[in-house]
Amino acid sequence: GVERSIETMHQRLGEPLTTDDLAHSAFMSRYHFIRVFSKVTGVSPGRFLAAIRMQEAKRLLLQTDRSVTDICLDVGYSSHGTFTRIFNDFVGFSPIHFRQRSLMLLGFTLKDVAQLFPTNRRCVGSVSIVGEITSEEPLALVAVGMFATAIPRSHPIECVCLTDSRQFSFLTCPPSRSQIFAAGVTQTATMEDAILMAPRNIQFGMAVPTPGTNGTLAVALKPKPLFAPPVLLAFMPLIAESLMQIK
Repeated sequence: GVERSIETMHQRLGEPLTTDDLAHSAFMSRYHFIRVFSKVTGVSPGRFLAAIRMQEAKRLLLQTDRSVTDICLDVGYSSHGTFTRIFNDFVGFSPIHFRQRSLMLLGFTLKDVAQLFPTNRRCVGSVSIVGEITSEEPLALVAVGMFATAIPRSHPIECVCLTDSRQFSFLTCPPSRSQIFAAGVTQTATMEDAILMAPRNIQFGMAVPTPGTNGTLAVALKPKPLFAPPVLLAFMPLIAESLMQIK
């Protein structure tokens, strides 16, 4: 039933879907649907639908020249202001700024970009967290960020990019309910895949840090689960933002 409701979200993305519509597609009552959907996916149906809409908006901003207003309508929003606010909350950039920074990145290779991001920091000195990335598949680069919320979104508190090493460290003491989130870009991925966090070529992992404990925090990267919401973080545009500030 949850899978049917997610298919409905994709098929009717531009329509003003309600929770009742989604519950009907899953053949469940409204309250039972909300409870089951949240248990299976980890988020509410409304938040999952918003994430799918924002992922499609990211794709349209990168791959087409449609205006932000047109894209807003394409993904089911009648209010330009509401669309922009939700996009910024999930992605960390306004739609216009996301497009500008993403298009700027398309001229770079993943190897080029890895040199622009905060580099692999040696785990020495007064670091707060030491961690290690594991993955069954070879990766071109891994972006790791510390986020103040249980669901990573917008800008990280601190982030690093790993290329020739899989060990990372953060100086910032993690706040309560924070998460360490990592995205690994496979060696067959394109820059576009990395910008859009395309599930087919990106692996993901999360871990909960415990301040004041010794040892290495393990973050295992795996393909995105079927029922997980789209990953909307803009790790790659963050690099472009840093590059523009340097210039």
